[in-house]
Amino acid sequence: MTAIDRSGAESLATARFAVAAHRGASIERPENTLAAFAAAIAHGSDGIELDVALSADGVPVVMHDDTVDRTTDGRGPVDGFTVAQLAALDAGRGERVPTLAEVLALAEGRVEVNIEIKAPAAVPAVVEVVAGFPDLAWIVSSFQWPALGEMRERAPQARLYPLTLGVGDPEVMRRHAVAAGHPADRVEAWFAVLVEQLGKTGLEPALAFAERIGAEGLSIWEDGLGAPEIDRIHAAGLRAYVWTVNDVARARVLADAGADAICTDDPAGVLSVRG
Repeated sequence: MTAIDRSGAESLATARFAVAAHRGASIERPENTLAAFAAAIAHGSDGIELDVALSADGVPVVMHDDTVDRTTDGRGPVDGFTVAQLAALDAGRGERVPTLAEVLALAEGRVEVNIEIKAPAAVPAVVEVVAGFPDLAWIVSSFQWPALGEMRERAPQARLYPLTLGVGDPEVMRRHAVAAGHPADRVEAWFAVLVEQLGKTGLEPALAFAERIGAEGLSIWEDGLGAPEIDRIHAAGLRAYVWTVNDVARARVLADAGADAICTDDPAGVLSVRG
């Protein structure tokens, strides 16, 4: 995704900001499945976003949660299943849990891939898999900022995007997570790490960390985000990759505010903003 040329633009709603499909076109297909990613590509998305976890046998698989409970017909932790056992689960409408390699094979030469790493332990395996796709356009994001530091060491060429809530309200995110079907106890555990231990709220800590690791941009939550914050990100020499925006009117506001990329469950809808 190339940076936007803002010179002379009266409205960025008509500029070519990038559109990335969050877990694929997940508004219409089961999230993080090959069907969702294929639909996103068919809609003309510039990129796809996916989540990576490790199977019991150390294979990077595409799964958001640390258990398979919410998105498949199975029960238990992701790393309690071998890759073959994960492939046997129904991930919705007969889809299965894909490996990272399978998704990259679909995406290479077609769309950019935002690989969100859920745990630092996955970094070496992700680096190994990505190396097998020399024509892949890819970036790496994570709330687990130490994972990005390790990625920089193992893959100096990697384009890094620290994930942050930015100026968003953590309580709003907490409610969103529970409403999306995540078990309340797991939401609480995640927020304990996110807010208390790692301090991923507020814009300045993310900007400071991004500078320290030579990041290309921030992957920032859309809640409360506007032109002043996006201008601050740009002033730091970074790109603003904004998530997760499913309202077309809100996408237009963020485009006008200068967002470089908008990540959405509804790529077809947000692509309509580009005109």
